[in-house]
Amino acid sequence: MLRFLALVEGRGTARGEIGFASMDALTSHITICQFLDSASYARLRITLHVLDPVEVIVPDTAFDNVGSKNAIVELLQNSFPDVEITAVSRRFFSDLRGAELVQQLGSAESSNLTAEVLKKYYCMSAVGALIKYVEYIQNVLFAQSSLKITYQTMEKTCFVDVNTLKNIEVIERRHTTFKEPCRSLFNVLNTCSTTGGIRMLRSCLLQPSADINIILARCDAIEELLGNRSVFERLLAVIGSAGDIQQLVTVCCHLSTSIDNVRYTEQKISEVLCLQQNLLLIEPLKVALESLNSRMFKSCYQQLSDPRFDSILDKLNTRLDSSQVIREKSSLANRYKRCYAIKEGQHVMVDLARKGYEELVRDIKEKAEEELCALPGARLIFTAQRGFHILVPHMDPLCPVKLSSLFIQVVKNRSSVSCTTRSLIRYNDRINETVNEIMIGSNIVIATLLDEIRPFISCLYHLIEVISLIDFLLALTTYASKTPTVRPTFSASNAVVIKQGRHPLLDLSSCMTVANDVYLSPESRLAIITGPNMAGKSTYLKQLCLLQILAQTGSFVPAEFAGFPVLSRIYSRIGHNDDLTSNLSSFAVEMTEILPLFSATDSASLVVIDELARSTGTEEGIALCFAICEELLKTQAFVVFATHFLDLTSLAAYHATVENYHFALSRSAAKGDNDGYGLSRKSHRLYRGPYEGPLYGFDIAELSDFPKEIISEARCLAEKLHTVRSVRNKASGEAVRRRIILRFGYKLCSMLPVLKAADSLAAKDYLLNLRTQFTRDLNKALDTSSS
Repeated sequence: MLRFLALVEGRGTARGEIGFASMDALTSHITICQFLDSASYARLRITLHVLDPVEVIVPDTAFDNVGSKNAIVELLQNSFPDVEITAVSRRFFSDLRGAELVQQLGSAESSNLTAEVLKKYYCMSAVGALIKYVEYIQNVLFAQSSLKITYQTMEKTCFVDVNTLKNIEVIERRHTTFKEPCRSLFNVLNTCSTTGGIRMLRSCLLQPSADINIILARCDAIEELLGNRSVFERLLAVIGSAGDIQQLVTVCCHLSTSIDNVRYTEQKISEVLCLQQNLLLIEPLKVALESLNSRMFKSCYQQLSDPRFDSILDKLNTRLDSSQVIREKSSLANRYKRCYAIKEGQHVMVDLARKGYEELVRDIKEKAEEELCALPGARLIFTAQRGFHILVPHMDPLCPVKLSSLFIQVVKNRSSVSCTTRSLIRYNDRINETVNEIMIGSNIVIATLLDEIRPFISCLYHLIEVISLIDFLLALTTYASKTPTVRPTFSASNAVVIKQGRHPLLDLSSCMTVANDVYLSPESRLAIITGPNMAGKSTYLKQLCLLQILAQTGSFVPAEFAGFPVLSRIYSRIGHNDDLTSNLSSFAVEMTEILPLFSATDSASLVVIDELARSTGTEEGIALCFAICEELLKTQAFVVFATHFLDLTSLAAYHATVENYHFALSRSAAKGDNDGYGLSRKSHRLYRGPYEGPLYGFDIAELSDFPKEIISEARCLAEKLHTVRSVRNKASGEAVRRRIILRFGYKLCSMLPVLKAADSLAAKDYLLNLRTQFTRDLNKALDTSSS
């Protein structure tokens, strides 16, 4: 993918307002957007990761300040070192010229531009500079009403910051070497057959949808395919044989400024043949989609029923010869298909050149048979680089090859020797001249054909969208069919309820994946998780984020039951890495990344934090964690906080919306071990309540050559300190009763919207059960405090 991106930012009081326009050089689709970003350019970072450009065009004013860098240029150089930055004169970033080009070149049917979009100064400036730059470097002119220009909105998407995408492994890291395994959610899901499907899958994972209608429509489509296996396999077969017609649409958009060379003509012929093949797949696609009832598949069926496809196919059949069916994929077969793509009688020069080509091919084969008599086992082959030449089998690479002086340009391969003769070289030259004549004549016919197709370009954009969407849905269905999954639900109670959820990456690589539950709700929205190292805390946090992203992508999730709210933001603070280039320690990096959470999170946000403030003193770390948790409680966000600070579990005594969970250790007696401690085993299973032991750090110390007396004394002291802390953190009876009453009130308030819409008998049963549970919990608390 060769994507160009034009980027411009406001100056002065408008700093932070960003407009961009992006275009893939192999397609004719332009995406534009304008948004207000934060001081850290969080939205711009994720946009750059989604688009993944190879070159970014910025105004030359970004380089005016001597000795200082523009903030966006510095961001590009530090975070995207492989991206080329090109400075273009500021005068090309003109909003008036951009709006004029958009109205002239944009296809009204395929674009979503409105009068309001045309008034957006920065994105119009960016698209004007982008179009002129692409026309300049590719030496082309775009035809009128040929480009698909889409304005991208940010409102109906879930924002996942770049650090979170890397930490939870949604996509592979940019700078991994080829030796490192590609471990990411994208690689797990990616079974797409088309480039459009791959691009759509990647975009949906990096920016999950926050539109409940789109999410449910995708789930409906996947569920219907899972229930209709024959249609699913038929669609897989049809989409698997579909070619990439996006480049053909690009060829239709180009008005060449010079005479096309032979190579470009061959490319155009190949693209037109690919279009003909894809149009022939429309009828099988319609037959497969006809029996499906989900909204997305019905929309695809309606778009495929456009009568303009028949008009395009008629024009192609008039000019192209569909009787030549060649299933071979060799270089000679590809040349033959291009030479005989045009029907006989369309161009006199093409017909005459073909006859000459056939005679030359026949003559070169006869000449080769004469010259191969002295070489037993040798045969005549064809490659795109050398043309027709001779291949001699030679299994012993150490044995010298003995050929007569007739054979020249000898090249030794692993198990063969290739060579040619002077007569074959002369024949190849004459054949190449004849092929060039065929291409020149064919180019005239193809240019006329493209002019006839260009008015129907809008329906070709629809065809690309349909094939990409079906390919994307097939990939999600394939994932749901090869692993135990469940359809996610999105209820009005605004709670995360997952039963026996599994990590998507571990689920496919291991059959021993441990499943765990998740429960986050408005009355229990902050979960503190404690436990030993390598017990599963970090994996649990990543699993929760990945399942939420899967659900909002529209995919089924690996669990027995999964209920989610529709979130607008997902944040994470995972990892302990310093930043030497910015002269920041691990603790400074943590505080820098935590800071944006307080202003950006709300009730539709998910925040996961792993072992915060471990790089500073214990007292300061605990105090900071307390303060940060209490501040996050004010934002009403869902928060999962994993920590080794056991004192932090006392937060549940002061806030009714805080729940404690832990990953436990089990003890097993070792053979010959009489000290009563035994060996620790991690179950990787989550339990309710704070972690109460055993003290796992001494197990690691025992693996070394530490004296047993030192370890025994340290263990006794640690157990005394642990007992004192447990007594101090234990809540009073009054605090427990207050917590139960508050939780009852929170649950009642959160369920009111659901109860109003529910059946009266079901609502009555729920309220009776809730009252019974409340009475039982309150009586239990009273009994505990009295004893």
